Amino acid sequence: MNVFPPYRRSWFPVLGLALLLSCAWPGAPVAAELLIVAHRSTPVTRLDPHELARIFLLKKTRWPDGRPIVPVNRQADSRTRQWFSRRVLGSSVRALTGYWNRMQFRGRMPPVVQESDRAVLGFVSHVPGAIGYVLGERHDLPPEVRVVARIPIEDKEDGRGASSRWPDRLFVARHPILEPGR
Repeated sequence: MNVFPPYRRSWFPVLGLALLLSCAWPGAPVAAELLIVAHRSTPVTRLDPHELARIFLLKKTRWPDGRPIVPVNRQADSRTRQWFSRRVLGSSVRALTGYWNRMQFRGRMPPVVQESDRAVLGFVSHVPGAIGYVLGERHDLPPEVRVVARIPIEDKEDGRGASSRWPDRLFVARHPILEPGR
């Protein structure tokens, strides 16, 4: 004995297929790029990868108008920082931690660390001269912030990704402080 009338039974395969397809449908990617953001008063509108590396390695410490540059990092265990360190600085977070320790010994302070993209945006929007990075496509940018570079990423196991527009390792020059023994 069938409890459902024949017109309802004919919809079961259609509903089952719809449920199956809805579970198997891939979601949209979370972020396709890192956005490099700076305070709106910053005198630059675009930065290339080598300038970014110089800024975050404290090789360049002043904007063209003479104001100090205030770089902002995410915390060391952040996937965003891992991507940024690999793609822009060409090194791992661990190697860069050693670099920052040596820089502190020489009297230089490492970049400010913030715990979330929202905190980075808040800091950059309130501190003239600040520059940081956030995942794209997640946030409405405050009016005090401008995007000065975009870095394509892909979510691969190693966190590096690849792109036809940017090489896999942007900062290709060897640095004796970052890679001792080479």
